Amino acid sequence: MATYIEPTITDAGLNAIFSATRQGLEGDITHIALGDGGGAGYDPDAGADALRNERFRVAVGGVFC
Repeated sequence: MATYIEPTITDAGLNAIFSATRQGLEGDITHIALGDGGGAGYDPDAGADALRNERFRVAVGGVFC
């Protein structure tokens, strides 16, 4: 059975990357974290500023095109 993951890119994350870019720095995605939502009815959106009930975090790297 396949498991589909729908990523949510938050405003807080985008703002951090844009802020770094304006300062001449680069922003890279270095980790991906997954959570179970901490209960029924959780629907993350761009306004979220933290992952609810994180269960797993993994480092990622490489060049993405």
